[in-house]
Amino acid sequence: WKRPAGGSHFTLNGGSGLSVETSGRWPAIFYARADADLGVGGVFRENARVGLGGTGGILWASSPRLKISAEGGAIHYAWGQVDTVTRWTVVAGWSLFDRWLLRTEFSRAGVYREGLATLNFFL
Repeated sequence: WKRPAGGSHFTLNGGSGLSVETSGRWPAIFYARADADLGVGGVFRENARVGLGGTGGILWASSPRLKISAEGGAIHYAWGQVDTVTRWTVVAGWSLFDRWLLRTEFSRAGVYREGLATLNFFL
């Protein structure tokens, strides 16, 4: 196996936002965040990109054993590798037993799609 030329990169990102918690029969936390992203490396055209965007989502405990998270957003890269990347992620965690959790995650960022399922045991 040989790493492609210019295949490594460094990424720094962060954000700040607001959240609101609801109560009642279906308690949830809704949030919105402003995001900034910097990428440097040979994988980018012009070896860098800088962008701003936003993210919104919900954290919801649909039952004592099932917790769901969904978020979506976009970042527009205005300098370097100019592009707009949209992304979304949905995560569900099921408490199976006292210290066992089944977690599934589905995500998409631009053209890349991923699915992941893990079985976690907590010490």
